[in-house]
Amino acid sequence: NRRRAPHYREFFLELLESKRLLTGTPSINTSRSIVAPAVGDSVWVTSKITDANPITSVKLTYGQGGTNTAFAETFGSQVAKPWTGTGADNFWTPSPSNPFQLAAAADYLAATNQSGLQFNCKGATSATLAATNSISTAGLSATVQFYVFAKSLTAADGWAFQVDPTGTGNSYTTLLSETNSSHAFQQYSCVLTGNQLTSNLKMRFQFTGGGGTDAGIIDLDQITVSVATATNVTMLDDGQHHDGAAGDGTYGAQIPAAAAGATVNYYVTASDNAGNTNVDPTGAPGTTYSYTVRA
Repeated sequence: NRRRAPHYREFFLELLESKRLLTGTPSINTSRSIVAPAVGDSVWVTSKITDANPITSVKLTYGQGGTNTAFAETFGSQVAKPWTGTGADNFWTPSPSNPFQLAAAADYLAATNQSGLQFNCKGATSATLAATNSISTAGLSATVQFYVFAKSLTAADGWAFQVDPTGTGNSYTTLLSETNSSHAFQQYSCVLTGNQLTSNLKMRFQFTGGGGTDAGIIDLDQITVSVATATNVTMLDDGQHHDGAAGDGTYGAQIPAAAAGATVNYYVTASDNAGNTNVDPTGAPGTTYSYTVRA
């Protein structure tokens, strides 16, 4: 019967949605009270949560432009050849140690009594320098910056910046690299995203050289990791947080007023008693909702 086809279609879609709710994660639909906030405006964020299982927590995470330096390395003032990884601002693990040295000539700032790291391409065909301890990059975003000097690098010579978000030191991914070049100190920068925003990030530099009489030199200095700070607020479904009626499945929390021109980023996380967790928007914290405060 052609007339009843739409009815069957709606029934089928409802059945699929019911199956998703029974087997999937919480569904989150988020909105805010003011689309384009101005100075002095606090913003209510509300999320409608749909789930076959009882919700155990709903959290609003937001940032208002603040940053925190999670890691900083200047390589200090000592001169050491070979360098075994101690005496700098942080502990490092060089492997092997013989191609590395701390030298005044490798200091980016050219400051008195300051050193930078130098890798001699004739000292090894392959070597790594890893920060010994994990770094917390948990936040809305994180940026890594450092300076590199390159002299007489051939196709066999180069460096790579790598991170391991698992914290094991066994799953490094290359984010930046360079070979076959010569240049003065130059700043390199990369933004960490997705699972790289974690409490136990491993970070290292990998170097390659030609060995023997290779004249290539790589200097590394002034490494920083900056994290966009975040605030976590519990969202409530109690009828007191711009969330409608108590117990209606809509949760609310407030973002305080911010300064003119500030960009506010935020996302929502919901969990249920079956251990399922979901975020809104998809991809958070690498992807967030945002607004810029009007004057």
